[in-house]
Amino acid sequence: MSSAIDIDWDTFRTQCYDPNPSYWHTGLANRVKYMFNLRSFSIVSTYIDDDLRRVATIVQFHLTDSNNYDSKNGIIYFIDVFKVEGRDYFDEVIVDSELKIYKATRKNINCYKNYLEWKNLNQAEAPSRYYLYFKVPVEVSFFGLPNSIIVKIEVEDNVYALKGEEVKTFYVKEEDTISVEEYIYENDGVRYRCANNSIVTRPEVLTLNMKNKLR
Repeated sequence: MSSAIDIDWDTFRTQCYDPNPSYWHTGLANRVKYMFNLRSFSIVSTYIDDDLRRVATIVQFHLTDSNNYDSKNGIIYFIDVFKVEGRDYFDEVIVDSELKIYKATRKNINCYKNYLEWKNLNQAEAPSRYYLYFKVPVEVSFFGLPNSIIVKIEVEDNVYALKGEEVKTFYVKEEDTISVEEYIYENDGVRYRCANNSIVTRPEVLTLNMKNKLR
């Protein structure tokens, strides 16, 4: 986190932290509560490290404890509390997750499956919100199908209706199957056949190719 406070570590330690450690640790925990819009959480541990010049509070919560969590699509976001307050910004954010992260906010992040980091060079570059996707985002569209036709598309056990020119993003688990009916019929005697279905393993743009022929 970038900071505008001009104070040396020893002064901070003796005059600010030591007189009331709980003030700093509770404050950090409340920051996390605000960042994730938490209904509940627990403080696992607290410590101060003079070598790293760090005050830390370890907070634990379930994803479902966050009002920012979309359980259906597997997306959670957290905010930069300093930027939204107009006081400063996070110059570096690191996420080390037990769950695989398939996508995150910004294209210029370093992402290594369960680990990613943001490095912001200035306040203008730093986002106010950071999004993490724990399901695979797949953008689905059709090629060769008129908009007048409604297609039933199946994602595992769920069925959705899409128009021929509609584009929709689904959030699915690894190895989920996205498929459509093999044959789709139009009123004028033309039928369309889907030339490809897909098993999802990574974020992608999936175009279902529809080939038409007379009955």
